[in-house]
Amino acid sequence: MTFYAPEEHDRLRSYLKMRGKGGAPRVYDVKGQHRDGHTVWFEQHVRLTEWRGENALYVTITDISERKRQEELATKNANFDILTGLPNRRLLLDRLRQSLQRNRHDGVLTALMILDIDRFKMVNETYGPKAGDQVIESVAARLTQTMSPDQTVARMGGDEFAIILSDPEDRWEIERIAREILTDISDPIELEDGTRVVLSGSLGITLAPNDGDDDEVLLLQADTSMHQAKAESGTSYRFFATRMNEQTARAGLVEASLRRAIENGELHLNYQPIVDYASNKVVGCEALARWTDDKLGVVPPTEFIQVAEECGLIVPLGEWVLREACTFYQSCNRNGMKLESISVNISPRQCRDEDFLTELRDILHDTAMDPTHLCLEITESVMFDDQRTNPVEILTAISSLGIRISLDDFGTGYSSLSYLKRLPIDTLKVDRAFVMDLDQDQDDQALVQAIVSMARSLGINVICEGAETLEQCDLIRSFGCSLIQGYHFARPMAGVDFHGYLVNMNGTDQVSAEAG
Repeated sequence: MTFYAPEEHDRLRSYLKMRGKGGAPRVYDVKGQHRDGHTVWFEQHVRLTEWRGENALYVTITDISERKRQEELATKNANFDILTGLPNRRLLLDRLRQSLQRNRHDGVLTALMILDIDRFKMVNETYGPKAGDQVIESVAARLTQTMSPDQTVARMGGDEFAIILSDPEDRWEIERIAREILTDISDPIELEDGTRVVLSGSLGITLAPNDGDDDEVLLLQADTSMHQAKAESGTSYRFFATRMNEQTARAGLVEASLRRAIENGELHLNYQPIVDYASNKVVGCEALARWTDDKLGVVPPTEFIQVAEECGLIVPLGEWVLREACTFYQSCNRNGMKLESISVNISPRQCRDEDFLTELRDILHDTAMDPTHLCLEITESVMFDDQRTNPVEILTAISSLGIRISLDDFGTGYSSLSYLKRLPIDTLKVDRAFVMDLDQDQDDQALVQAIVSMARSLGINVICEGAETLEQCDLIRSFGCSLIQGYHFARPMAGVDFHGYLVNMNGTDQVSAEAG
C-alpha cells in the first residue's frame, strides 16, 4: 500500500473485502504517490486466480498519469477561460442552474450581472491585442478580489463578464456590489510599456425569481439591461425591467422595416430653412430624413436613426440622404431659386466607414454638386467622445474636397475648445437647449453671447437653432449672430413646400430658371 496515496487506502481495503463476494470492480483508476511526493495515476486491473493451490489476486498496474493530465486539461478547457482562468459560459450556466435550484428551495434571491467594458475595442486598436489581453486579465483579477469566494465570476468572451450573487440580502446590497465593481473597473490599468489606460464598465442586472427562473432567459435579460446601461450613459448599472423586452422587440421590428424601407426607397427628406435674420432671406436649409411605415405609422427620427446606428444601416441610409439632398439642391438652382447651401447630418459610424470619402466623391460627381455649397454637420457629443475616430484626419479629408463642416449641438457634448483651433470647422450650431428659454434665462443669454464672440474671434460662423419667438430672434441678432433656424420661421417641410417657401422669401432668378 505504500505507493498508493493515503486517501486511497480505505477505498482499496473495502475493495479487498468485497473481492471474495464478487462485488468489487475489476478495473479502476487509483491515485498513487511518488517517493518525491508528487501525484501519479494508475489504472489497476484485478482478477481472481490461484497460486500454489490457494486463492490469489492477479494485478496489472499501468501508469496513466499523462492520460489523466490530458483529461484534466480537456475538462478545464471545456469549463474555464484559458486567458483568465475564470469559469466560462458553460460552467457559469451550470452554476446558475444549481443556484436557482437551491434558492428556489430556500426561497431566496439570485442576482445575475453582466459586465461589459466600455470602449475596450479602443485599447485593442490603439495598443494592440496583447494590451487588450492584459486589460482583460486585470479586470478578471479585480472582479475576483472584489467578490466573495462563494460568488461566481465568469468570462463570457471578449470583454464581457458575468457574476452570480447567490442569496444577496436585498436589492440595496446588490446595488452596493454593482457600484463597487464599477469603481474597481475605473481604476487606471498600467500596461507593460508604462501607459496607463482608464476604462469604465456597464452593468446589467436581473433577479430570480422576480424576473423569472429560466437560466437562458435570465442571461438574455441581464444582457439586455447591460446594453440599456451602455446606451444611456455607460459607467452605470441598470436592473432589468419588462419594458426592456418590449423595447428590444420594437427595435427589432423597426430594424427589419427600416431595411426594407431603404431598399424600396420609402423614406423622404424634409427641409428646414436657415434664415439670415438681418436681411430676412433664406441662405440655406437642413435636410432631415423622415419615415412613415405602412404598419408602424410615423416613426420618429430619434428612434429610427438610433436603430440604424446600432445595426449598421446608418451607412446606406446616410448615403441615400446625401445623394437625395444634393439632387434637391440642384433642382432648386435649375428652377432659379436662390439657395446658398444645404446641410446634411452625418454620423460617426459613416465617418469610420472606409468607403465614406469615395462615396462622397461619387455623389458630388453624379449630382454635379459644387462641394462649396454642401455642409456636413457633425454632432460633437458623439463624434469627439469616440477615441477610435481621429476627427482631425477625417474632417481634414472632407474639408479638402471643398465641403464645409458644421459642429452641431455645440455646447452639449464633450469636445475641448482646443478642437476649434485644430479642426477645419466652418460653422458652430448653438444647441436649441440654450435658445428655447433665451428670452427668460440670463445664463443662456450669457452663454450664447460668449459662444458668438468666441466664434467670431476664430473666424467661425454661428447658427442658432431652435428659435421659436420674435423675442428670441431679436436677442440672437443683438449678440451679433444673424443666422437662425427654428420654428419661428418654419418647421421642416416637404421639398415642394420648401420650393414655395423659398420663392416667397427670396424670389427667383429668371435667367437661371430659363437656363435650367
